[in-house]
Amino acid sequence: MTEYETEFSEFPKEWEVKKLKDIITYKKGVKPKQLYIKRIDDNYVPYLTAEYLRGQSEPRYVDMNEKRLLVAEPEDILMIWDGSAAGDLFTGFRGAVASTFVRIKCNRNIINCKYLYYYLLERVDILKKRTKGTGIPHINKDTFENLQIPLPPLEEQKKIVELLQKATDIYYTLKDYIIQIRN
Repeated sequence: MTEYETEFSEFPKEWEVKKLKDIITYKKGVKPKQLYIKRIDDNYVPYLTAEYLRGQSEPRYVDMNEKRLLVAEPEDILMIWDGSAAGDLFTGFRGAVASTFVRIKCNRNIINCKYLYYYLLERVDILKKRTKGTGIPHINKDTFENLQIPLPPLEEQKKIVELLQKATDIYYTLKDYIIQIRN
């Protein structure tokens, strides 16, 4: 197999290489006017903060009628944009995007969102090392937008995601087993 190299990786020559800004859209979340302790009805969704997404806090809810909110769907990727955890990634959640996050949407004609999620997980150290700001670090927009990503055909992306998901499942199964036998 002939390989091609970018600044960060090697991959088959037949794959395309695109800059992230050419295959996604992203938008920063906003702080809602009001947070609620309980979900009043189906029009209320969780406010997606880092603490909530990590399972470290109970959800707070926002009213979807608040027009300026940015809503994430489960297939979207959420990235912490500001703060000490800038670069951390999440996916699989529906709710209002917190003001320290960006919501990343994929061009589905070019890239599988889970493929991009796994690729960004692999490159998160690059983004973290190149943050900007002296008081509160934030992701460097130029580094983020110009990150090069190798793109196999969509069907191959899907197969790569399936393999990575199986490996992830095995890892967590083993981790749970080890915790159980140690207790």
